[in-house]
Amino acid sequence: MGRDAVNAVPKGLLVGGIIAACVVALAAGAWVLLRILNPISSTVTGIAFAILLTSLLIPAHRLVRKVIRNNHAAAGLTVVGFIVFVLGLTGLAGAQIVTGFGELRDSVFDALAALETWLREGPFGVSGGIESIGLADYIERLQEWMTAHSGQLLTGALAAGSAVTTFSVAVVLALITTFFFLADGRRIWLWCVGLLPDHVEDRVDAAFAEGFESVRAYVKTQAIVAAVDAVGIGAGALLLGLPLVIPMTIIVFITAFIPVIGAFLSGAIVVLIAGFTKGLGGAVIMLIIVLVVQQIESNVLQPMLMSKAVSLHPWGVIIGVAVGGAIYGIVGALFAVPVMAMVNVVVKSLHNRVVEDEPDDPDQPDGELGDLAAS
Repeated sequence: MGRDAVNAVPKGLLVGGIIAACVVALAAGAWVLLRILNPISSTVTGIAFAILLTSLLIPAHRLVRKVIRNNHAAAGLTVVGFIVFVLGLTGLAGAQIVTGFGELRDSVFDALAALETWLREGPFGVSGGIESIGLADYIERLQEWMTAHSGQLLTGALAAGSAVTTFSVAVVLALITTFFFLADGRRIWLWCVGLLPDHVEDRVDAAFAEGFESVRAYVKTQAIVAAVDAVGIGAGALLLGLPLVIPMTIIVFITAFIPVIGAFLSGAIVVLIAGFTKGLGGAVIMLIIVLVVQQIESNVLQPMLMSKAVSLHPWGVIIGVAVGGAIYGIVGALFAVPVMAMVNVVVKSLHNRVVEDEPDDPDQPDGELGDLAAS
């Protein structure tokens, strides 16, 4: 009776039901995993950043190892060198901000004065300039609103402070974890794999080794894309004679690692600075430069290099970033592609090894599971 009922169901509908059940099971598992990881999000974020940072610093660590044979000393020197490099760029950017901020401030005031003149003498003929359009009234209303909602503002400030603290903890944990990954990464990984059954250790080890190589390829490619974006926009800002070129270039490079949002924010900052310092014409020219560079980077360079590096179709990269951002915010969008790349490579590697280890005769028993672990 049961077999007859199953046979009565169209094969396509039966297969579709099975696939839908698998998708629901995977979604439920992902939801449970997110609920478990949410309380320790700063720890997970720190470790995830450490994995990306380790993959970025491995070439530098190998160069240091040629001079310093001690692995721990080489790892420590690599991490310290990275920190010094970041602090040096920050100091250089800060020095230019100090020297160029006065010029930018004067440009902003001049732009506001020009706006007031245009409102008073321009085609609209607004008498009284900015004051006549009620700007002072809006400022007064804003002050009243801030006074009435001071409690909410304080709560928001505390929440922002908590977020900064959480981010600081994640950064410190990422640096410490990067040191241990560079110094003892292989030993730590083998200890983790050693918790698995003996017959799958070698297979899992090889699969995740290939997965980590895909993450390294992703980080390298993303750094190249970010550098092209920063150099292109920075060169355009330099040719226009804009102030704060170095800070803007650094901002563009860093925000390039944040999909979609980063490009919009960095482009808006550069165009605004161009508008304040060079007027409407400068802003339009800078906007064209930003759009050209970002379109080449996002529609040509990034899909080609990224899909090749992580073995994913460009459409899959876009969907993964969108889903990761919707689930876990900016951090989810940042880590969506490397996670997809690792999962893709690990699953394919495990599948290939299982297929290779299957007996040629389908009627022959598989034998001991330990015999299937050879790879």
